[in-house]
Amino acid sequence: MLERGRALMEQGHLKRALAIAEIALDADRSDPDAIALNAEILEKMATEERSFIARNFYLAAARDSRGKMKP
Repeated sequence: MLERGRALMEQGHLKRALAIAEIALDADRSDPDAIALNAEILEKMATEERSFIARNFYLAAARDSRGKMKP
């Protein structure tokens, strides 16, 4: 599932990739690969977002996601 999400992200289908990453997170909230992919997609979405409000929303969600990773 994560491979599919990453492939979609690389193809530029960020919303679809995020939906798959969220499904993977729902299956296991502690999966570091799912957390990292989710954050990576959100950060990529932020870089492509023109609205500073939406950009900050994506960046905050990515930061929150990365904060859930165990050191």
